[in-house]
Amino acid sequence: MILIFTLLVIFLLVSLGLFIGLSRTQPPIKIAFLVLSFSLALWTLSNTLADYSTKDALQWTRLAFSSAACAAGGLGLLTLWFPERLRYKTATWSVVIMLATAIIALLSMTSLVVPSVDIQDGFANVVTGSLYPLYVVFVIALVLVSVSILVWRSRHSSGDKLQRIRYIMYGAGSTALFMLTTNLILPLFTGENSLAVYGSIGVVFFISLVAFTIVRHNLFSIRSATARATAYILSGVTLGGIFFAVMFVVDSVLFNNINDPFAQRVFYMLSAVFIGFTFPVIGEFFDRITRRIFLRDTYDPREILTSSAKIISATSNSKDLVARLASFITNEVNLTHAEIYLKNDSHWKREAASGDKDFTKMLKLTPLFSDSAEGVKDVTDLDVSVEVYEKVALLVPLRTSQGALGYMALGYKRNGSGFNQTDHSVIGAIANEAGIALESHLRFEEIQSLNESLQQRIDDATKKLQRSNDKLQRLDETKDEFLSMASHQLRTPLTSIKGYLSMTLEGDMGAINDQQRKVLQQAYESSQRMVFLIGDFLNISRLKTGKFVIEYHTINLADMAEQEVGQLADTAKSRGISLKYDKPHKFPDIQGDENKLHQVMMNFMDNAIYYSLTNTTINVQLYVEGQSLVFKVKDQGIGVPKEAQAKLFTKFYRANNAKQQRPDGTGIGLYMAKKVIVAHGGAIIFETKQGEGSTFGFKLPLKRKTK
Repeated sequence: MILIFTLLVIFLLVSLGLFIGLSRTQPPIKIAFLVLSFSLALWTLSNTLADYSTKDALQWTRLAFSSAACAAGGLGLLTLWFPERLRYKTATWSVVIMLATAIIALLSMTSLVVPSVDIQDGFANVVTGSLYPLYVVFVIALVLVSVSILVWRSRHSSGDKLQRIRYIMYGAGSTALFMLTTNLILPLFTGENSLAVYGSIGVVFFISLVAFTIVRHNLFSIRSATARATAYILSGVTLGGIFFAVMFVVDSVLFNNINDPFAQRVFYMLSAVFIGFTFPVIGEFFDRITRRIFLRDTYDPREILTSSAKIISATSNSKDLVARLASFITNEVNLTHAEIYLKNDSHWKREAASGDKDFTKMLKLTPLFSDSAEGVKDVTDLDVSVEVYEKVALLVPLRTSQGALGYMALGYKRNGSGFNQTDHSVIGAIANEAGIALESHLRFEEIQSLNESLQQRIDDATKKLQRSNDKLQRLDETKDEFLSMASHQLRTPLTSIKGYLSMTLEGDMGAINDQQRKVLQQAYESSQRMVFLIGDFLNISRLKTGKFVIEYHTINLADMAEQEVGQLADTAKSRGISLKYDKPHKFPDIQGDENKLHQVMMNFMDNAIYYSLTNTTINVQLYVEGQSLVFKVKDQGIGVPKEAQAKLFTKFYRANNAKQQRPDGTGIGLYMAKKVIVAHGGAIIFETKQGEGSTFGFKLPLKRKTK
């Protein structure tokens, strides 16, 4: 009976070790559990055979001691890594435990621990060696440390995670206590080893609690394999039962009276086809049932990736995306909580949270974030505080081509199971897709915010400009009113001055000498320019107020040009410039405003005189060209720079070289000339080359166009 029980325990331990070894659990945990389960299996075998094989009792006893030391080492490694590694130098302590276990296990196979055994009443009583106390201290110390670690973990855990740790703690603790009692403590006090054979009963506690935790709390994440295996077994058993039942009925009823091998073969072939088509249906049926039993809180990776893609593509802004993503991860992966942090300038800010609210609100997670982080990071692999370790399981960067622009801080699974490679892959894929979508949203929102800000600034600038424009318009109106009033007031005294100067020059006031004539002539020309200038100001004022009117009369441009040349001849001569004009013998009359056209012709000639070089000639031309009259004034003066030509006919504009040549100019003569000519239905003529001279003039139609 003892042998049968021993074989059953060994079979269960080896099966459990292989089952977990083939699971998707983290490698350190799998190795520790394999060492523990195989060591317990070997201990169970050697402990039993030590009493049933008197010939090799010493070797089996030593092997029992050695395997017990390995089991204690496996328990120590398991507690360091389960359900996740301890924060404080886990790898270092793992190496220490493995080296110490290997040394004690090797020493246990020598006479230093067990020099011999004494066979009494069919039981092998151990004769202890000099290092036996060291062996006892090592095993007891390692068991106590392991149980203490499990107790510490249970105090810092909650939910299903706490239940898993408790089941492992109860199973390991009860097994260790039972084995120590039957194989160490009682033999020390009683001096006999008759109860050692029952030590393997304690292993049953370990197997039972681990098996229960696998089914109830998904220990080592192997419920998926269990569910699939169970579904296939049930499907096979069901189809096999149906097939054999049908075969039995058909064989007994149909083929008992019909001896036709061909009919039998056809029937068997159809049955095989039926089974082939039926197996997927039955398999799917049992798969649904087993998933409901074993995988109530697990997820399908393909379904969760498809759902996450739909959620990510359906969001239109970053806030909605992070909120829905946090909620989705929490619910679908069954987490205690999830938080998402985004980088704002150089700072990380929590933008969304789901699950247990404010679970990590006071935690200092942001120092753990890095722009260059890649992949899912287990918090147990980072140097974090105990507070962070207890609440956060994974840190997942939301990566883009420019680096990490956000992070997901994920809590533990509510069922207490650890994160396997599939979890890491699925969460990483979701994070990568979300990172790309989030980058697009943030760029769009940045552009949108910039556009809104720019539009606001444009609106503000437009309003400010409008206010300034209104103010300028009021000032311009005031200026025009002033110019109009001043011009009217100045015309009367200037007319008197000009009249008296003309009378004096003509000798009406008596004879004058040459020096007086020269001075009076200059005064007369200055007053004449003043009259023209006042006329320009008045015309500008009339343009602004809408009172600029062309008064048409019959005029002759040939006579008008002659008059202007005569008036400016002395001025040109005083500057060493020749003013040449060949008056046409017969020239047609036209309809036009004589005063305003006089002013234009005088302006072109006056400018030519002032901007020409000494000892040059100004040619005044007037001729008919097609249906137009052409008037031109060609000089050999300074010309107009290329950059100033486009603005030359605008109000108050003067080129830089013109300002140097004639500082007292106003810049309104050409502006008014263009207005007058355009009002007559004509066009301005302008040709220039800097340093070589200019041509100013106009074209007027022979016949006035009437509306």
